[in-house]
Amino acid sequence: MLNLESVRADSGYIFNKKAFFLNEGAGAMRLYEYTEKA
Repeated sequence: MLNLESVRADSGYIFNKKAFFLNEGAGAMRLYEYTEKA
């Protein structure tokens, strides 16, 4: 029997990591654009 709690925790962790990387990528692009203008 699959443990749904652990699956939910894993998918939440993966989702949070994806969101973190997306936010980091947006921050890096913003920093890049800012330094290009400067």
